[in-house]
Formats: sequence, structure tokens, C-alpha cells
Amino acid sequence: MGDVVFTLMLEKYGLLPKELKVNPAEVLVTVFSQELFGESLRLASELRAGGLNVVCYPGPAKLPKQFKYADRMGMRLV
Repeated sequence: MGDVVFTLMLEKYGLLPKELKVNPAEVLVTVFSQELFGESLRLASELRAGGLNVVCYPGPAKLPKQFKYADRMGMRLV
């Protein structure tokens, strides 16, 4: 999960070269609150066990921000 946080930081400060922007996953699991973060991680694990390439957002954030991240990264499912 550290790679997602690192990527978010690089993007935030405009330091991620365009040629390195790759789609890390097909699915983004959102995080609604700190209390539900564990549930989001469990869901991501279940989806991975089912064969999907999944990223769990690294922490609670407003949904529009998480949707924007998924869109920028080319993730088809949220």
C-alpha cells in the first residue's frame, strides 16, 4: 500500500512523469471513514483472492477525491 501513497504524493506535487503513469489496478476500493478502513482492506483482499487487480485508497478521504484518483489512474471500477 505504500506504493499508492507514494504515487499520490508524487502526483500531488506534479513530480510523477507522464510516461510512468500506469494503471495499477482495475478496481479501487474506497474508504469512507477511519472506522471502516479495516472493512475496505478486507474487501480489497477478497477481490484480490477472486483474481482482480485491486487498490485500496490509502485512507479516508472525500469520495469525489477518491473518484478523481480512480479516473486519473484509469481504473474502471470503484
